[in-house]
Amino acid sequence: MIFRPFRKRPVPDRPDRDASAESSDFLTGDPTLDRRSLQLLLSTIADVASTSDLDVLLVDVLDKSIEVTGSERGFLLLCDNEHDPTDVQVRAARDSSRRNLPLDAAYGTSVAKGVLENGEGIASVVQGGSENVDFGQSVYDLKLRAVMCVPLASRGNLSGAIYVDSRAERKEYTQRDLAFFAALAQQLAVSIENAHLTRESIERARLARELELARDIQARLLPRPSGMPADIEIATWYQACEAASGDTFDVLAGDDGRVSILLGDVSGHGIGPALIANSVQAAMRSYLEVIEDLADILRRINDRLLEGVEAGSFMSLFLAHVDTDPARETGRVVQFVNAGHGCAYVIQSGDVQVLPTTTPVLGMVPELELGELPRRPLESNDIVFLCSDGLTEARNAERDILGEGPLLDVLRGCHGRSAEQVVAVVRELLEDHIGEQALEDDVMLLAMRVR
Repeated sequence: MIFRPFRKRPVPDRPDRDASAESSDFLTGDPTLDRRSLQLLLSTIADVASTSDLDVLLVDVLDKSIEVTGSERGFLLLCDNEHDPTDVQVRAARDSSRRNLPLDAAYGTSVAKGVLENGEGIASVVQGGSENVDFGQSVYDLKLRAVMCVPLASRGNLSGAIYVDSRAERKEYTQRDLAFFAALAQQLAVSIENAHLTRESIERARLARELELARDIQARLLPRPSGMPADIEIATWYQACEAASGDTFDVLAGDDGRVSILLGDVSGHGIGPALIANSVQAAMRSYLEVIEDLADILRRINDRLLEGVEAGSFMSLFLAHVDTDPARETGRVVQFVNAGHGCAYVIQSGDVQVLPTTTPVLGMVPELELGELPRRPLESNDIVFLCSDGLTEARNAERDILGEGPLLDVLRGCHGRSAEQVVAVVRELLEDHIGEQALEDDVMLLAMRVR
């Protein structure tokens, strides 16, 4: 059985009562009787306090409540609406034989509602049919002889109520029973809240472990460029703003000496975009091994995103073939397709070329219009630099974005440097801008230098 967390509600003000009085009204002054009552109360609290599992605890609380009050049935109600303290759900229902009752079994709902509205317990013996009606139709229909209900309150917050009843002719709940039940409920409410906090702590720890695992898996799945031609140098770096990144890249050396590179950015960040990004990267690698036409590959990826990703999610993507063999007819050249990715550059001697977008982002329109793919010549020491927009949109403490201007200024001085040096310089630019601020979006950098 799965329980949703209960919501805290303020306990209504009760100026004529205080907690110490409520907790001690069951004491009679008879040492033997009072000692027995205290022992029973402490024993019950100890039994319940030894359970930290919230699901088990709710049942234990109810069983103990039925046992100590000598009732036939019991219902544990937890608040489910932060705007209405009387909106409760039955989270456990049991009988005196410790058997589960249907959660939708009828009980004195009017009695419970009154307790939740007033924050005060009710214990009553129903004398006749007319009085049954006064307590609510459900009490009348069930022919109940005695009903008792007390609020569950801990640290000034109302979290629900415990309700018990009986149809036995001789069963009576006294004010002493009510005081004892209220004292018990007060301690049980603390146990329930502690168990709930323990569950939250465990859940947070479990989620943290899963996110750490996701981060490690993604780091291992990211490609490590190998088998590059002797005149190609690659450097990469990424930083996720959460546990996993929605950015991805790949570098693939073909048998003909041509190198394919890509960098993509899925909208949003976290586990969902990371799964999409990794799926696209895996599909792209498969396509690049068997398909030469970049436009064909892009259309296939667009179709996959349209079919398999929920509306509103999209991906910007830069994809290129880099041919560095000067003996070829085309010479050294980068041929590319740019699907809405605004951060793609060629660093040349004294200048930086911005590689323009050629088609909309992927996953938005069913038909991509792709004409002849653009080419840019490459010379020795030229660098193809790609990044995700998490870099240019990074914000400092004053909420100012880094922007493209400072990035271009830095890149103009990078011609002739190694790919690793280019990445290091850009990282330094980012760190100087954001200072101690955390990233709000994933950042991925890729530099390819023609040596």
